[in-house]
Amino acid sequence: MDIHTLMRCHLGAFAYYGGHTREILYDNMKTIILHPRTVNSSAIINPEFADFAGYYGYRVLPCAPYRAQTKGKVERVIGYVKDNFLAGRIFASLEEMNRQALLWCETVNGKVHGSTGKIPGKSLPGKG
Repeated sequence: MDIHTLMRCHLGAFAYYGGHTREILYDNMKTIILHPRTVNSSAIINPEFADFAGYYGYRVLPCAPYRAQTKGKVERVIGYVKDNFLAGRIFASLEEMNRQALLWCETVNGKVHGSTGKIPGKSLPGKG
């Protein structure tokens, strides 16, 4: 995914949730992280993406390399979507997939989140 597509995806998520958190954890994807952090150095973040994050007022947190705990937080979400939304579904178009995804999100966001103990959907504008 190119950086502009990634930023558009972020904007869609920000619009859906009515905002964003103070910081977002990212796997060391080359679109965002030009050079992962090491024991002796900080991560180098793509300046264009750093500007984007700065404009929207959140901090980019790169996953620590070789630290399964942080990488797992990012990848677990992908597996959850694959197993709980995509599995066994067929879509006639991208628009149909997006429509079904929004309906699925409404259901998922009504459940207590395992890490936060809160219901994400309750904090959505006009939904709680």
